[in-house]
Amino acid sequence: MTEFTIYYGTPEGKDKKIGVDCNYPTRLNNQRITDGQILEVHSDIYEVSRREIELQREYGLKIILMVLVIKVKFVLKKLKLR
Repeated sequence: MTEFTIYYGTPEGKDKKIGVDCNYPTRLNNQRITDGQILEVHSDIYEVSRREIELQREYGLKIILMVLVIKVKFVLKKLKLR
């Protein structure tokens, strides 16, 4: 079962953000986030997508609306490559 980690941090040269990584901490390392912290971990792609948007609102950050279908296709593709 895949785990999706919701994280909070500041990418190098950019504003703070909340994002999701299904292979934590790979995304943080790729974006050079040094102050990253785990906010939540979920196994359901729909739940993690909903919570990501809620947390972006709570923290007053830019809401990154990514269509759930795109996320699901991306995750399924990654899982097939393993």
